[in-house]
Amino acid sequence: MAAKNSLADGLRSLSNKPSPQISPVENAVTLPEGSVKGKHYRPSRDGTRAITAHADPAVSKQIRQLALDEDTSVQALVHEALNLLFEKYGKPQIAPDRFKA
Repeated sequence: MAAKNSLADGLRSLSNKPSPQISPVENAVTLPEGSVKGKHYRPSRDGTRAITAHADPAVSKQIRQLALDEDTSVQALVHEALNLLFEKYGKPQIAPDRFKA
């Protein structure tokens, strides 16, 4: 029976191999001075802030299903709901509808 390699031997053999060369991304987005670009950067989110809330999993499932049924996005539905809330309290309806599918 052949002897099994240890995990340490396998790791040593990997560390002896040269790292692959990674080429720079073509057509990269240029950010304004002082901006931080992370792994999850999306230009469409510039100038916006996340609003989060915790809800029961059934609520999450239902809003995702409603988005599918209405052929729109959860984000568009949330903006619609915010505008209805603003209207109820006599505030300007300022949530944008730019996220409609």
